[in-house]
Amino acid sequence: MNRRVLLAGLAVPLVGGTAAVAQRLDYRRKKEFSVRTEPPITGHRFELVDAHDRFGDGSYDPDERFAHRAEVEFDTVGKQVGVLGRVKSGSRSCKETKLKSLRYDESADTLTVVVFDDYTHQDICMLEIAIVPYTVSVDFESNLPSKIIAKHVKDGSGVVYEETFHK
Repeated sequence: MNRRVLLAGLAVPLVGGTAAVAQRLDYRRKKEFSVRTEPPITGHRFELVDAHDRFGDGSYDPDERFAHRAEVEFDTVGKQVGVLGRVKSGSRSCKETKLKSLRYDESADTLTVVVFDDYTHQDICMLEIAIVPYTVSVDFESNLPSKIIAKHVKDGSGVVYEETFHK
């Protein structure tokens, strides 16, 4: 009798664990993001930058070379906000970095930029740590937001970096 109770107790967590794994794999197939922009945002650009071009001059701190970072530039004349960042990631053979979300909250006068880094389905991946520099440019029709929040998100880890910048 005790053996049946023990086996029944083990079967429930095993089945629940299997369902969670299946759900996670299903999520990885549906990674399409739609970045919707509404006024006052008039346009945006997301671009991955060659790491050598961005950091080849040695201008970064060597102790933080594999850390998540972001900087924000406010161009009041061109009515544009630029986020220059870098995501701590893995090999490009099995990782993909995209702009996940770009949202402006009018009541808080805040622009939130979320960059997503995730595994792609590959049979073989290189296991290396790398930085992936990126730029996000956001055009506004009038005044720039007073606060910018930059976030980096990884599948399974959630938000791994968040920093707030003020004009």
